[in-house]
Amino acid sequence: MNRRIVGRRGGTGAEGQGTAQRPAEPRDPRDAVAGGHGEHPELEMRGERFRGPASLEHHGREYDERVVEHLRQQDAEHDPRVGVSAPLLDDGHRIRDLIQDLRRQGRVGPPQLHEVAEAIRRHCAAKEEAVHPALLRRDPALDDVVTHDRDDGAAVVRDLEWAAGGHLAAESHILTAQGALAAADMYLTHERRDLVPHVNRTLSGAESARLAKRFQKVIGLEPPATGDRAEAEAARGSRPAAESLRELLTVVVVTHNRRERLMRTLDRLVALPGSPPVIVVDNASTDGTAEAVRARHPGVQVLRNRRNEGAAGRNRGVLAARTPFVAFSDDDSWWEPGALQEAVRVLREHPRLGLLAARTLVGDARLPDPVNAAMAASPLPRPPDAPGPAVLGFLACAAVVRRQAYAQARGFSPLLFIGGEEELLAMDLAAAGWQLAYVDSVVARHLPEPGDVRPGRVAMQHRNAVLAAWMRRPVGAAARRTAVELRRARAEREALRCVAGTLRRMPAALARRRRLPPRVERSLRALEETGPMT
Repeated sequence: MNRRIVGRRGGTGAEGQGTAQRPAEPRDPRDAVAGGHGEHPELEMRGERFRGPASLEHHGREYDERVVEHLRQQDAEHDPRVGVSAPLLDDGHRIRDLIQDLRRQGRVGPPQLHEVAEAIRRHCAAKEEAVHPALLRRDPALDDVVTHDRDDGAAVVRDLEWAAGGHLAAESHILTAQGALAAADMYLTHERRDLVPHVNRTLSGAESARLAKRFQKVIGLEPPATGDRAEAEAARGSRPAAESLRELLTVVVVTHNRRERLMRTLDRLVALPGSPPVIVVDNASTDGTAEAVRARHPGVQVLRNRRNEGAAGRNRGVLAARTPFVAFSDDDSWWEPGALQEAVRVLREHPRLGLLAARTLVGDARLPDPVNAAMAASPLPRPPDAPGPAVLGFLACAAVVRRQAYAQARGFSPLLFIGGEEELLAMDLAAAGWQLAYVDSVVARHLPEPGDVRPGRVAMQHRNAVLAAWMRRPVGAAARRTAVELRRARAEREALRCVAGTLRRMPAALARRRRLPPRVERSLRALEETGPMT
C-alpha cells in the first residue's frame, strides 16, 4: 500500500523531502494500517499494542466508530458540503458505510473486496472527470495535492484487488483483508481533510455546481432528465459539444528528428473540430523541430527532453496535460475529424475503461491495419459494461487513455525505450483493474513512408517482449516467451542484437519485477493459445 496513505500529513518518503512538517512513518506497519495517532491525534488508541489480525480488527473497528463520531462533530461545526463537495462527500460516506458494514461482519472475501475496489475506482473516475482538472486549471500550484490524491486512490484500488486475489504487492503493508478495508477507509478520511478544503476555496460557486452534476453522472447518481430538458438532450444526443473538447482531451505527440512529418501531422491535428490542446514532446531532436513547431503552430505546447526518452517521452506529455483524457499520436499519425469527440463520449459512458484502442487506417488508400481484425476477434471475455472487445494489446499511435488510469499504471516504461512498448502498459492497466477495449467507431490515421523501419527496431521489439515477460509474468511463462522471441529473432537475423540488448537490461528488468494478478495471467495465456495479437 502506498505509504503516503498510512499515517501521513501530506506525504512521506521521496515526495516529502524538504517538508519539515511531515512526520516520520510509523515503524510498525500494523500501527499504520489501523490508523495510528497521526490522523486524528485527539482520538487516542490508549497506547495498546496490536497482537495479530484479531487485535487489528478489534482496534480498527473501535477506531472507525470514534473517527465517524469525530467527523460528525466537525460537520456540525463547519459544513463543507458546497457545490461539487456535496456529492463528493456523499459518495465517500456511502463507501465508508459499506466498508464499516463489511468490517463488522468479520468475514470479508474476494467478492466484497472487489465491490469496494469498484466503488472507489468509480469514485476516483468521478474526481478525475469533475474535480482534479478544474483544480489544476484554477491553481496549478495544487498539482502536488492532486497528484497525492490520485496516487493514493490508485494504491488503495490496487491493494484491494491484490488482497482479493490472495496476493500482496511488493511494497504493501496490508496484513489482511481487514487491513485493506482499513486503508480504503483512511483514504476517504484523507480526502475529506486534504482535498475538499481546496475544492471549496478554489472553485467558484457556479463552476462547482456545474461540476457537481458531472460528478453525479459518473457515479450514476445524475437525476433523470424530464420535460423540456429531456427533449433537448434527446435532440442533442449524448455526444459532448465540440467546444467542450478542449476541457476534456489533450493530444500528445512524441517525435525525434522528423520535423517535416511532424509539421504535416500538426497541420491536421490543429484543424480538428473542437480544437483539442496539442502537446509535442521533442525527444532531443537536432533538426530544429522545436523551433519549427513554435513558428508554425504557436498554440501547440512544446516540451523538449534533454535526451531521447523513446516511448516514455509520452509520460511527460501526459503529466503536462490538464484534461481527464489523452489521445496519443506519432509524428506520422493523426485522428479523423470527430474521432476524439467519439472517444470522449465512450470514455465518459464507461468509467471502468482505462484505454480505448482505435481502428487504424494506413496510407492514403486508408487500408485497415491488420491489428484491427486481430483486436476485433479477441478471444478474451467481453465484460458486459465494456464498449467493445477486451484486448491486452494496442497501437500507441491509435490509443486514447484515461489520465487517471495511465498514472496508476505509471505510463510507458523508460527501460523498454521503444518497440512493442505497449504490451507492458497493457498488462499494468489490466493489473490495476482497468478495462482495455477495441472501439472501431474511433478512427486514427497512419501514414508511414515506404520502407519506414528504423535500424534495430525489430530486435528491440523482440527484446522488449522478453523483458516485459520477466518483469510481470511467472518464471515458466517468461522462459517460454524468451524462447519464442529468440527463435523469431534468429529467423529475422536479429538474434545477436536481441540477446545483447536483453542481457544489458535484464538486471534492471528483474529489479522492477512485479507479478500480475492471476486473472490477467489467465488472459495472457488465453491469447497465447490462440496466437499473438500484435
